Amino acid sequence: MSPDRLARRTAAPQTHLAGSYGQLLDRTSTGVPCWMVPPASTNRPSVGHRVRRFLGQSRRRQRLALEAALALGGIKVLLALTPFRRWSRWLRVDAPLGSARLPPEELADVVQAVERVSRPFPRALPCLPRALATQLLLRRRGGGASLCFGVARDGDGPLTAHAWVELDGEILIGAVPELERFKLVKSWPGPPAP
Repeated sequence: MSPDRLARRTAAPQTHLAGSYGQLLDRTSTGVPCWMVPPASTNRPSVGHRVRRFLGQSRRRQRLALEAALALGGIKVLLALTPFRRWSRWLRVDAPLGSARLPPEELADVVQAVERVSRPFPRALPCLPRALATQLLLRRRGGGASLCFGVARDGDGPLTAHAWVELDGEILIGAVPELERFKLVKSWPGPPAP
């Protein structure tokens, strides 16, 4: 690469003041003030939109969303800092299932709260924190669901792990395409004894 071309690439964009109000203009643009150019289009809603949507929910759903956010954050820290046997004991993943049968609306609300809170952070909050948070929130309400952990291998490729929560054979959270390819390694608290 020529030194002249390298200098042009690394140089800061040239700007100058122009117009009657002294707007900051970029020389490479069409002369439109920088503050008038809309940001690049994204599919993510703005923070203001999220806040308005949150405030438009019922108090019960707001509390549930805050509880899901705290659970996901705490679980993420636990997973990062502690070994499996310690966090599994603290989160009581192997405790017996709750005897209460939660209404389907409440089950759906818990799952939706965890999904909504974790949706903006798909890489930071993968399947295991989501599944643990869902199981924890269901247990706090007296219900219960099984936390399932499975692995799959694509040919000679790397081993892939996945976690999901199911209740009576129905997957509440963690449904992915081709879930049947994951071999169930462990289920907490496991199937009920006959």
